[in-house]
Amino acid sequence: MIRRISKVLILVACLLILCSCKKQNNSFVVITDFDYFKDAGDIGFYKKGDLYGFIYLNGDTGDLEPFTLDKELSGIIDLDSIKYSNGIATFSTVPGEDGTVYYGFMDLQGNVVMKKEWGQISPFSSSGYASVYDNTLQKYVIIDKSGNIVRDRQSYVETYYPEPGIFICRDTFDTDHSHTDYYLLDKNLNIFLEGLEVYYESDENSAHTRQYTIFGDDKKFIYKKNNKYYIYDIKENKTVAEYNSYEELLESQKDFIYDCQYQYANKYEHQLATESYMDVYIHFDEKKALICLSTKTAKHCLSLIPT
Repeated sequence: MIRRISKVLILVACLLILCSCKKQNNSFVVITDFDYFKDAGDIGFYKKGDLYGFIYLNGDTGDLEPFTLDKELSGIIDLDSIKYSNGIATFSTVPGEDGTVYYGFMDLQGNVVMKKEWGQISPFSSSGYASVYDNTLQKYVIIDKSGNIVRDRQSYVETYYPEPGIFICRDTFDTDHSHTDYYLLDKNLNIFLEGLEVYYESDENSAHTRQYTIFGDDKKFIYKKNNKYYIYDIKENKTVAEYNSYEELLESQKDFIYDCQYQYANKYEHQLATESYMDVYIHFDEKKALICLSTKTAKHCLSLIPT
């Protein structure tokens, strides 16, 4: 089925490459008048000549003005790394000759904050906080939108991927793999759950290793404490269910767990059924019945479900 769809998509993709104007209908927008364009997450980022800027995904710029970047930064910034969240876009640089990569962030007006000691910067929360690895301190710290350190008590910080306003922390690195003593910070950096255990850790021999301290979506998540499993409702800010074993949890939450696994794999691990033709990437998501076409200057998705 995917092969037959791809043949049709090749024809569509070729037409998109030839298009040099902005078109719009009720389904999608094609943006092709930039030297570079990418969907940075709820907003687009582009480059045209020496100017950079953000653009809403409906094709409008609104009150967003183009800007220039420092000459040195414009020569080393990795445009593909730019990711937007809550008014701030994080980025990294292309590796230098010695392999060094630097990290920073910018607002929608192009004001940049970058420090050479930073690494592995996370998306910003709605309260304006992000975690970075500080190479000088050799641990993770939490910073604000000015780049100032606002919390350095912890050594380990991981952002909960469906909701960047939740930080998963541990005061020391778990070098002995005890899988205990984790705690959660809310968007205001207050502890709201502590004494947590690792919920799941993939086999160390797997191609991609992953550890979950909490697991779920932007509405609720699973956590483990004292060998029991719990459901925490994010909106209600409270634990709403308790299970004595993983088997009991799975029996009750099987569909939720499998759906979250699918969403994580599709968004963070790989693109399902992705093909390419003449620099056009064709992504078919069978479960959501979506076709997505991406070039260096455009990305758009078409629904296969009749409206």
